[in-house]
Amino acid sequence: MALTLDRSSAKIAWKTAGATAAVHIGAESVLLHCTKNVTLAAADVSGVRATHGPAVEIEGRVFLEATAGEFDIGNFQFGMVQVSTLHAYDVLYVGRVPSEGSTAVDLRRSFANPSLDVEPDTGETIQGHVFSPNNLIVDRVGVPRPDGKKGFDVKVSFTDNPWSLFNLQFENRRAAAPNFIARAARNEAFITYFIVREPDTSITILARLGWTVNWFAEFNWTGGRPALSASRSLLFPGESRIGAPAADAESTVAVRLNSRTTNQMDNDANDAWKQRREPDCMQLRERPPGFRSNFYQ
Repeated sequence: MALTLDRSSAKIAWKTAGATAAVHIGAESVLLHCTKNVTLAAADVSGVRATHGPAVEIEGRVFLEATAGEFDIGNFQFGMVQVSTLHAYDVLYVGRVPSEGSTAVDLRRSFANPSLDVEPDTGETIQGHVFSPNNLIVDRVGVPRPDGKKGFDVKVSFTDNPWSLFNLQFENRRAAAPNFIARAARNEAFITYFIVREPDTSITILARLGWTVNWFAEFNWTGGRPALSASRSLLFPGESRIGAPAADAESTVAVRLNSRTTNQMDNDANDAWKQRREPDCMQLRERPPGFRSNFYQ
């Protein structure tokens, strides 16, 4: 059996279409979302999943040369793995009047940057998810290409759909008053790696693509309902690079595949918030200094 990976043929591409970052105000919550395969009703009632499919789509391709008439890719494993760096993730609640105080929640404090942004399905391991054959398409090239080579065109797909959900109100127990959503922000950078594990070797990065999602929204309240007073939301790709990078924090997380995941840290952040643990959740008896006077009317 003679299979040779043509690493110079590796490519990674942003295939995302029809999705951008946006903010939706529902009956119970504010939903930070991408505009594709989103369930806006998740902001109206608890227990509804916010997404029902991918918004971000990334594709990796590479050619595996076969010189002995092979009919499969043997023990080669191809996959995609993503690493996240969280720059901001916070929400601010403010009382109707200064005496009702404010609550500042900094969810980013529970995260270690960078983190492994992989969410295995029930019963899956992280490695099983990353190298899942469900994301792999292999086309056999039986007729020689212009360069005379036969083998396999290998394609791996990766999808994601980031979102966050914040209740419109939060009870400030220190001020003994309800607080109302005044600001929500999440700024997260991702690197998606196209990887291979060849027989008897460790994981190698073939290509990588960076991308970012950024939500920032401020709210004022009138007649008991919030409305956007300022908003800036972006979803966009960065540069793609071919080949393995020099060792850095992100690529180290990507190839080890054994660190705590972004989703696990997100659960920790929400637990800290629910339990009102300081300094993750700061309940104050006053508004932030210089806070706008027209917030609640």
